[in-house]
Amino acid sequence: MKLISIKMNNFRQYYGEDNIINFNDSNITVVLGENGCGKTGIFRAMMFALFGITEIEDDNGDKNIHLVNITKLNENKGALVTAEVIVEIEHDDKQYIVKRTYSEIKDPKTDKII
Repeated sequence: MKLISIKMNNFRQYYGEDNIINFNDSNITVVLGENGCGKTGIFRAMMFALFGITEIEDDNGDKNIHLVNITKLNENKGALVTAEVIVEIEHDDKQYIVKRTYSEIKDPKTDKII
């Protein structure tokens, strides 16, 4: 399997539309960056899109981890906000596009995310 691209819309720290990472034409993909710059967010997006996994081992049972961008939820209190991840991969010379969405609402009265 070869990664072609990943697109994240309002997913975790990736606010807004069209946060796209295009991977080069290689059999090896390495994601480098300093702490806090989004490497785990990319990993989480891949796991969510490909396997539907919403929690990873690093969460340690923390229920305050949300897939929908918090800023977008705060801007749209009381409204359904959807995060979307689209992964494009290639396998055996065939291209596949996997898309998965996840929605949450921030209650305007309690500020709880439901």
